[in-house]
Amino acid sequence: MNLRDENFYDFIRQFAGKKVAALLSFQECNSVDSFLGCQDVTAILHLESDELIDLKKNMCITLSNGSIYLLPGIESSIMHLTKLFKNKQEELIKQSKRRQSITISSVSSTPNIISNNLSPKTVVLGNSSIHQSTSNALPNSYLTVSPPATHVLANEIKSRISNTIIEWFKHNKDKLSLINIDFNEGSDFQVELNNNQEGIIVRCKCGTTSAIGQKQGVLMVRNMCFSSL
Repeated sequence: MNLRDENFYDFIRQFAGKKVAALLSFQECNSVDSFLGCQDVTAILHLESDELIDLKKNMCITLSNGSIYLLPGIESSIMHLTKLFKNKQEELIKQSKRRQSITISSVSSTPNIISNNLSPKTVVLGNSSIHQSTSNALPNSYLTVSPPATHVLANEIKSRISNTIIEWFKHNKDKLSLINIDFNEGSDFQVELNNNQEGIIVRCKCGTTSAIGQKQGVLMVRNMCFSSL
C-alpha cells in the first residue's frame, strides 16, 4: 500500500499487465491513493487528443463509427486491481481500529484488588501512618493487582497502583477496624518501580517495605503486612 512511482508501476505490471501500468503512468497515478482517488482511470481514453493515439491503439479497438471500445481483458484487470486495493485498505483500517481499541482498553482499565480469607485485625492509625496493633503480618491473605499496560508512563502506573491500594483499604475498613482511611501516596506510603525481580516496592511511612511480585500475569502481595502500606 506504500509503493510509489516505479515500485508501484512494477507491481501493476506484475498484477494487471504492462498496458494497465502504461495507462496509470500516463496519468501520473503513481500510488494506491492516487489510483483509488480516480473514479475511472479509463475516462481519459474518451478524450480527443493526438497524445492519446498510441495509448488508445494499445488498449482499445476503434469502431466503424469512430468510437472506441476498451479491450475486455484490460477492463477486467482494472476491476480486479481496484477490488484488491480497496480490500487491503479496509483491512488496514480495521487493524488500526483494533489496535486503538486495545490501547484505550489497556490505559483505561482499573486495577482490581481482591482479598481472600481476610482475618479481621484491629489497626490503629496515628498521624496518618498505619500501624497494626497485634501483628505485623496478616496470614492467609493477599492482594492481587492486575498488571498495568507496559506502555503506560511510570508515573501513571504508580498512580493507578496507589489509588487501588487506597480504595482497597476503604472497601475493607470495617473488617480491619480502621479509624482513619485518609491515606496519601508520598506521605503515608510510597510506590516504587524497579527493573529487577522485585518489580514493585511499597514503602510505609513507618519504614516497613513489601514487594509486589508477579505470578501468572497477576501482581500479588502475599501475607501482606498492612503497616507497609
